[in-house]
Amino acid sequence: MRSCAAHGPRLTNLADVVISPSASVAQIMRQFGVTRPIRVIENGIELEPFWHPAAPLSKADFGLAAENVLLIYVGRLAREKNIAQLLASFAEAHR
Repeated sequence: MRSCAAHGPRLTNLADVVISPSASVAQIMRQFGVTRPIRVIENGIELEPFWHPAAPLSKADFGLAAENVLLIYVGRLAREKNIAQLLASFAEAHR
């Protein structure tokens, strides 16, 4: 993040408009010193189908007992997602 804070505004302030994936990231960009207009274009997914799936699966469908805790990650595998920290957190929660 330090690199973004140090160099991001210098580059983004040369643009006519800066695109942000969320309002929270836009706010961070402002804190870093971005002064150009920021347009939020969310790149997420529609969550409604996941809240009310047509054919929900049970833990038993995956060979798990009902009392087992199931933690999942849905996202792309990229360095900035810090999957190693997520896995370490999952392991810590399991202890």
